[in-house]
Amino acid sequence: MGEPGKEPENPASLSPEQLREACRAQREEIAKLSAAAEATRRQLDEARSFSERMAQVAELSRQISGIDGGEIIRVAVTQVPQVFRARYASFFTYDYDRNVLVLRRHNHPEPIDEIVDLASAGGQETLMGYALRHEGPLFIENIETYETQQGIRFRRLKADKYLTNSCILSPLRAGGGAGLRRIVGVLNIADRIDRKPFGPLDLAAAVQISEMIATSLRTCQLVDEMRSLAETDGLTKLRNHRVFWESLDAEIRRHHRYGSPFSVIMLDVDHFKKFNDEHGHLAGDMILAAVARVIKSQIRTDVDVAARYGGEEFTLILPETKLDGAIILARRLRETIQGMHVDYSEKELSITASFGLAQHREQETGSELLNRVDRALFVSKREGRNRVAFSDPDASTNPISDTPPE
Repeated sequence: MGEPGKEPENPASLSPEQLREACRAQREEIAKLSAAAEATRRQLDEARSFSERMAQVAELSRQISGIDGGEIIRVAVTQVPQVFRARYASFFTYDYDRNVLVLRRHNHPEPIDEIVDLASAGGQETLMGYALRHEGPLFIENIETYETQQGIRFRRLKADKYLTNSCILSPLRAGGGAGLRRIVGVLNIADRIDRKPFGPLDLAAAVQISEMIATSLRTCQLVDEMRSLAETDGLTKLRNHRVFWESLDAEIRRHHRYGSPFSVIMLDVDHFKKFNDEHGHLAGDMILAAVARVIKSQIRTDVDVAARYGGEEFTLILPETKLDGAIILARRLRETIQGMHVDYSEKELSITASFGLAQHREQETGSELLNRVDRALFVSKREGRNRVAFSDPDASTNPISDTPPE
């Protein structure tokens, strides 16, 4: 090899040693060029992979924007693993009251833990509990090696049985600064399809995806909380007066469409003003909250509608329920409320309630139905309270009082 700008020497004039040296230098130059080309190829591959990854993240962002919480979780478990070329994903939400993680969805081939207690057991905490103490996603190339390096031993769960021993655990937090960020849950990604460990690019994508999912899910939670505040009575946690009428109108429309029967119950706490005068409004509030708990314990969750109608009055809408079924429920509620005792200021307080009910009549409006229910309740009070009275849907007679309690 000659110097730049200098005529190359005639190989015939070179000695064998010089020829060998020229060949060696040429091989070194070729090796350098090859290494540079390989590095460039790797950079291009990484850039292409990063670009594809960002396109996938952008598509995920579009899919979880403006949808409900259940759909966000579905997308997280079904779509996010594709971004990481991973087999398995599981999504847990955090329950602040119990300090546990609750499984919402997963794609593991076998059942996994549905409730994960975050309290340490025997000095051992779970992988997810450990991850929640970190601000960002936790990338573990090998669990056993990580335990040795950190001097820790994790309490293993069914969800931690990975084929490749490599995983990414993404704590989902949303909100302001580190001290104000609220834990939403944890997203776990495990087992790359090619059985290789996750790498730095995976971690970078996990940071973006976690922030995106946490923010979207928290937004949905806030919307649900605001809706609940607007629809729920603060004291009893039952539906409020407005929601009762909206639900009643919706049930009448459903009846017109499908012909489904339904009934309405109204109950009134007996002598409640006198009770408040004797024991105070705080005791009265405790009684109303206790009555609400009794009602919630006896009705069908996500089917029946229970509301605080106003003051000490409560109403129930019972879809797919004829008069005889409503009477059975009203009798059970009356007996349970009569036997209820509330401890207050070293006293055992008790109350009773009166009931009026009716089954919806064909072509009857909500106001007409509630007037019949109210008249039945009036009969119950007039005849001594602590009893059930009902209006026959097939007769125009006055409400019929149920047998009074013994």
